[in-house]
Amino acid sequence: MSSSVSEYFNIDRSDSGGLSADAEASFLQDLINGRPVRKSNSLHKMKPERNYSKVLVIYTGGTIGMIRNEKGAYASKSNMMEMKIKSYPQLHDIVAAEDYATVCPDENCLVLPDTGEACRVVYVVHEYDPLLDSSNMTMDDWIRIAMDIKESYEEFNGFIVLHGTDTMAYTASALSFMLENLGKTVIITGSQIPLYEARSDGRDNLMNSLIIAGNYCIPEVTILFNNKLFRGNRTSKISTSSLDAFSSPNLPPLVKMGIGIHIEWRNVFRPSSIEKFNVHSSLNHNVGLLRLFPSITVEVFMEIHRYFGLNLTFLPESLGRYWHIVIKSRQMPSTKATGVFHMLKSPLIHNFMEIHRYFWVESDLSTRASRGRCTL
Repeated sequence: MSSSVSEYFNIDRSDSGGLSADAEASFLQDLINGRPVRKSNSLHKMKPERNYSKVLVIYTGGTIGMIRNEKGAYASKSNMMEMKIKSYPQLHDIVAAEDYATVCPDENCLVLPDTGEACRVVYVVHEYDPLLDSSNMTMDDWIRIAMDIKESYEEFNGFIVLHGTDTMAYTASALSFMLENLGKTVIITGSQIPLYEARSDGRDNLMNSLIIAGNYCIPEVTILFNNKLFRGNRTSKISTSSLDAFSSPNLPPLVKMGIGIHIEWRNVFRPSSIEKFNVHSSLNHNVGLLRLFPSITVEVFMEIHRYFGLNLTFLPESLGRYWHIVIKSRQMPSTKATGVFHMLKSPLIHNFMEIHRYFWVESDLSTRASRGRCTL
């Protein structure tokens, strides 16, 4: 930020009756380090004195920015997204942008119209060249996104990643483990219908993401889709045709956006300590995903010794007499394994206590998230 934190933020003393010098210094230090703003043991809105909150929008590609080509098929179009966003009054306020330019003439920003929230959201669109097809994205692309967030971490209050829906949950899961000690909101979103289409869901997804990222400190990697904000590493894509394309069956949405904005603060992650933000950029590419199935053979497991990380997806009914094979695979040299008991909702794992001796077992993680965990 161009101004100092003490100049930029106004501390609310209305509930506490005043802050001591030590408490105020601690509060400001939390802000300097990008920590959540706390009040009465809860996370609350950020309140900048100048009423501006800056958000970085990283446009990686995806359906949201596609346009029909001469054959009638959707295709990515470079250097068009920012211009298209500026054409929508619900995404860009021209008058407010001119006013902001008088305060910060060196910044070329878009300004979200007044939504009645505490902050006026100012945002910058950073477009990747070339644009990425999410179905072809790799770990190197996850690292690139993470490093872009790291490089701009001190300058922006929140971050949005525009992403294709095919592997959005994979990216969200990976980033949730790569971004350590995260103290700011990171939202991944996209659309089922391109922004250029009249019925696009992309406008609402982007607008809602900007509102959340610019006004609320939810220090997690999340996915926003169809008026709901989900924890990224608990989310799965459930539909290719519905606008309600993502769900988090084993964890309620962190935010539901209707007439008002309802945030489940009890479910929002709260850091247990104040540590410097860090990015894990060294990932292990040799991670396999193995789903147990009836009649699986010992030979299949014997091939797994080549992998440093082994991700096993367990169905409660799939172990049976094969569990000793699973245990044997864990005892093989140079093998690190994660066990995921995968059920659509409310998985029960109390009958598998023996597995806990050999595996890091999670019942509510998606297979995407557990694989991401193994790559670190």
